[in-house]
Amino acid sequence: MLEDGQTRRSTIGCVIPAYNEEESIADVIEGLLSQTRVPDVIHVVINNTTDQTAKIAAEYAGPHEITTDLGEQFTEVFVHDIGKNPDKKVGALNYGYSLVEGCDFLLGVDGDTIAHPKAVEYLETEAMGDSRIGGISAIYTIDDRPIKGLLAKFLIAGQRTQFAAFNLQNLLRGRNMAVLGGQFSIFSTNALRDAMKANHQSTPWVKDSEVEDSLLSLQIKSAGYLTKISPYARAYVGGMTTLRGYDAQQ
Repeated sequence: MLEDGQTRRSTIGCVIPAYNEEESIADVIEGLLSQTRVPDVIHVVINNTTDQTAKIAAEYAGPHEITTDLGEQFTEVFVHDIGKNPDKKVGALNYGYSLVEGCDFLLGVDGDTIAHPKAVEYLETEAMGDSRIGGISAIYTIDDRPIKGLLAKFLIAGQRTQFAAFNLQNLLRGRNMAVLGGQFSIFSTNALRDAMKANHQSTPWVKDSEVEDSLLSLQIKSAGYLTKISPYARAYVGGMTTLRGYDAQQ
């Protein structure tokens, strides 16, 4: 069972690429610090940002001792503002990878995604239980914060329907994911290294792909690993409330 204790504690390095996330970054960090299984280290990698994301994130920087249902845990939050970055999110992810590549797992979390308190525990338990898994994603849904405006409500309703259909499709396919969404996914660093080696890359994510998550997922599978969706771990992502944002998401 997922609640059973594990024979060996793995190490999890969390990377949060953040671009103008002043409205959500505090909730995202607090959500991670409230997990039953807290990541061993949390790196907030801020890029191309013009708002107060760095200032807000810096309030959480430093060591944290946390007591959860799994016992006493320790983590440390680091905030990196890498300034103007031509590779945008890809550059932030690769910067974060360089900081956590010595961990067993890389937990990628978007700057607007808040997970259920047991999400990391569920992802780690399944990843540790099957060495064939190269990456595993949470089940995503749009957060349930009140939405104002008729157009925004219409767009959010459509996105919730899309997420539900996407999740159901993957669950019915034996939980095999075509694309590990970057919103809240855990990757085996061994799988990332094998994918990099097989494709002659110096970093896991490459900038010459329009959809960085899709290419990496394909490379992980080509390296002989499984990409899965968790039946238990849930994560709530920020919805697109404008036509421009919705078009970019699609």
